Amino acid sequence: MNFFVSRMFVLLFYSCRNLAICTVISVGNLVLL
Repeated sequence: MNFFVSRMFVLLFYSCRNLAICTVISVGNLVLL
């Protein structure tokens, strides 16, 4: 995983307020990567 992608992933993860949304985003990122 690229440093930029990992950094964006961390920012998105911390900016999430709903755990369900975070899970969907993380799964979506894994599928896209």
